[in-house]
Amino acid sequence: MIADGSELFIMLGTDKPEPIKKGEVIYRDDKEVLCRSWNYRECEKTKITPSTKNVCLVLEGLEHTNTDELHAAISNLKELLQKYCQGSYQEFFLDKNLVEAPLK
Repeated sequence: MIADGSELFIMLGTDKPEPIKKGEVIYRDDKEVLCRSWNYRECEKTKITPSTKNVCLVLEGLEHTNTDELHAAISNLKELLQKYCQGSYQEFFLDKNLVEAPLK
């Protein structure tokens, strides 16, 4: 989503809210901003800890990243998740034609 400039964000490791610039790309739930600066600055609420049971991992590509590179990165991530976490996953590839993940 694109920030309207009224949002505040509490970055991972801090407790001080900071303003978000109008037009910045953010991820949010229905209560607060979870991530800003594309997928670069995370919040305390969504950090992964040893007790974490469910996560949403986002891989992003910019204009110079091709689809094959993204699919290779996703494949590598899945291998690592299976090797080290033994968990299950859902995979979604979003682009301009598919802008929402149908989470189950």
